[in-house]
Amino acid sequence: MKNLAEFVAARRLQDIDPAELPESGTCINCNADLRDSQSYRDLRVCHQCRYHYSLGAHRRIALLADAGSFRERDRALISVDPLNFRAQEGYRRRFQAEARRTGLSDAVVYGTATIAGRPVVLAVVDFRFMGGSIGCAAGEKLARALEQGARARTPVVLIIASTGVRFQEGVLALMQLAKVANAALKLAAAAEPLITVLANPCLGGAYAMLGNLGDLIVAEPGALIGYATSRMLEESSGRPAPESARIAETLHAQGLIDNVVDRGRLRDFLTSVLEMLASRPRSRGLHTNGLPRFAPAGGEAWTTIQLARHAERPSATDYIAHFSDTFVELRGDRSGADDRAVVCGIGMLGAEPVLYIGYQRARSGGNGQVHAAGLRKACRGLRLAQRLRLPVITLIDGVAPASAIEAERGGLGAALGETLLALQQVATPVVSTLIGEARGETALALSAGDRLLMLEHAAFEPVSPEVAASILYRDPAMAGDVAQSLRPTAADLRKLGIVDAVVPEPRAGAHSDHEAAARLLSNALLRALDELRGIPARKLLQNRQARYRRIGQYSSFLSVTVGQSVAQLGGDLASAASEALSRLTRRSRSRSASVTPDEGTPI
Repeated sequence: MKNLAEFVAARRLQDIDPAELPESGTCINCNADLRDSQSYRDLRVCHQCRYHYSLGAHRRIALLADAGSFRERDRALISVDPLNFRAQEGYRRRFQAEARRTGLSDAVVYGTATIAGRPVVLAVVDFRFMGGSIGCAAGEKLARALEQGARARTPVVLIIASTGVRFQEGVLALMQLAKVANAALKLAAAAEPLITVLANPCLGGAYAMLGNLGDLIVAEPGALIGYATSRMLEESSGRPAPESARIAETLHAQGLIDNVVDRGRLRDFLTSVLEMLASRPRSRGLHTNGLPRFAPAGGEAWTTIQLARHAERPSATDYIAHFSDTFVELRGDRSGADDRAVVCGIGMLGAEPVLYIGYQRARSGGNGQVHAAGLRKACRGLRLAQRLRLPVITLIDGVAPASAIEAERGGLGAALGETLLALQQVATPVVSTLIGEARGETALALSAGDRLLMLEHAAFEPVSPEVAASILYRDPAMAGDVAQSLRPTAADLRKLGIVDAVVPEPRAGAHSDHEAAARLLSNALLRALDELRGIPARKLLQNRQARYRRIGQYSSFLSVTVGQSVAQLGGDLASAASEALSRLTRRSRSRSASVTPDEGTPI
């Protein structure tokens, strides 16, 4: 095979992917005339319906990488017919024919490049070579690509168009998937991201075992994606497989992929992600004033709760949009559901990338009820933050746990507990913020970080005042009276040692000026992160555990009772002294009024 390797190495880019039209010259999806289509010539995308045609590896790379920056590695690496496979058409002969037709040594092309000046490792599984099937050489190249990313501490972008494992190489080919997964662990240990792009088609083990290795998974529009092939589905059901159930847009709606990105926008999308992640390692010491020392005025708890519930109050996504021009959202729990009451993704805060997790109340795009899928998505985000060593910002608003029996059967209770544990175990700085009316276990699950901030007019309750009033008085109308006893305000929780800092709001409340509210919160978050930055991971976890061990800690019932009695006595004495002073003042004024200025008394 030496001659084949030399042949492949000699092929030039312009010879590899000739501009070919469908036989009819029109789009196979919408019948648009493609003969003068600039979009088709440049991208292999129909200008009218945006149908994405197959694209060769080198042309994909040319569309993404900076001009002249791509350096292919292991171009001549081949592994032909390791099992001496026999079939109607000899495997070795077919392999050689595919190599000469495509100019590739196997289905994978990889190398180093830059995208908008940012270094990356690019790897492409090319469908044109035997359906993009993964054999020994292809698996070796993919593993080397990931290992190169780990060594160079460089992100890896993997583009996959494949029918799965190359069965002509038997279990040897299947084991390549384990090899690649092992290499992905090395990339994770280096804290570098793996971005997978699923093209049409992406099936079998290529989707299940390669595509899902990605920290961020995106797909091209209309791409056929799934584990089972159409033939397998048809044989099992006895009827043609519904392709609409396995296209990229459907998987996106189900939370199985994070985004669907048109080929013409993919470079810009990757540029945004790489720009964010390139901010690591983060600068230190930019904000040295510590957490805000703002002391909110005490007030009626019920009034505060009404402000926290205001329909125009900024939501989690509102704040994120103000904090970061770019937000790469993570969609779904990877189990087939995407709860929109939980928003999770990577964005910027100041000059550094962070992981945002927020609750979306009903009036701001969410459904107001958290399901297990949303909490599992949050846990997925926390695992990603751990891998990439990103700080975590949680934005906690007024949502409630779903009360339907389906939610119970779906593991809502277990998911709440899992999220609470995951937040306390992630070895990166975690700053939690109460931005609205936070309540109960759903709020607690995202509150137990290293610092807990609270907006001036937010509220934090174990249950809603209406529910508490119904239980205590059988009368929800007593909610205003009960609210005061719950001590839910920022001033109350600051005194109790639960909240570390209170963030001021615009004079009329956060709802009156979203931009000003976001600016105040952004500054507080940056100061909180600055306090935590540089603390070793082990010490960070120790401090976090100690923090929650101290909350609500009393030495004994007797000491608490005595302390409360002394406080009450002090209050009684202060009241008595104040009343006595008032009486003396009134008497003095009465005497002064009886003396005229003519008697020489100074006025």
